[in-house]
Amino acid sequence: MTLLVYANCQADEMVSFLQRSDPLLDLPDIERVFLGAIHDFVAMHGQAEAEARLRRVTIVWEQVSQASPDERALMRTLVPRTARWLRFPALSCTTLWPFASSDNRPSGDDRYPYSDMLAMRVWREMGGADDRLAGLGDDILFDRYMELSTAKMPDLDRMLELDLQSWKQRDLDADVPIADFLLQRLAQARLFYTVGRASWLPTAEILQGLIELTIADPNGRQRSLKQIQLMGANYTGNDTISMPINPTVAERLGLDWYKPDDVHNWHSYELDFRSFVIRCIRLADQR
Repeated sequence: MTLLVYANCQADEMVSFLQRSDPLLDLPDIERVFLGAIHDFVAMHGQAEAEARLRRVTIVWEQVSQASPDERALMRTLVPRTARWLRFPALSCTTLWPFASSDNRPSGDDRYPYSDMLAMRVWREMGGADDRLAGLGDDILFDRYMELSTAKMPDLDRMLELDLQSWKQRDLDADVPIADFLLQRLAQARLFYTVGRASWLPTAEILQGLIELTIADPNGRQRSLKQIQLMGANYTGNDTISMPINPTVAERLGLDWYKPDDVHNWHSYELDFRSFVIRCIRLADQR
């Protein structure tokens, strides 16, 4: 059995866990194609070898989203018609970061792939474009940010309703649903590190659901599930880039796990919310 994992970076941890599992377990050989980047798979193996590898696929784990419809259609022609397709949802949550945005400042997208629209506004207001910002103290910048945050804070209940609608919509096309799990656990545990970067908890939930549908032998299935659970017992996920949450957001959503003084990884830095906001306003290099 050959498994094709066809998804964005959210599937990398699932593939890693499968590859590190005991080889005696009934787990398939794995091919990995990054969603939207089949050209990279072809470049790595060459056209003929890439097509041959895909012809050996017997089961596909495909991530549900609206991304890359043309490539998805192409993939259907490259994988044998007899292959079994199992679909799982892409994971995202906008409610935890209502001001999340891409960064259109000079070098902003490189330094802050997950940025904050209010921090960018303070940068512009305080003269970031012509270096006047450098002469201002951190308190001035942070106070202005919090002033804007209070004035501009959206209806978080409505944002959560929209997130839930998105989760349920993806579930409609998925063999492994996740919406109810996300809604039930959002206040109890950290499920996301950025808008589109999930923690291990929802990722593990999806992985276990896929394994249950993939491995036919009950004994092999249970052994595989048990090992995945043991391997992930103390694992929190890929938090190398983790965006701090506004304390007002945490309070209004009733996040039981949230601690205002927690620090978060951002490459080699460890930042609390205030530090992140100030560095983002100043467009400080974060690598």
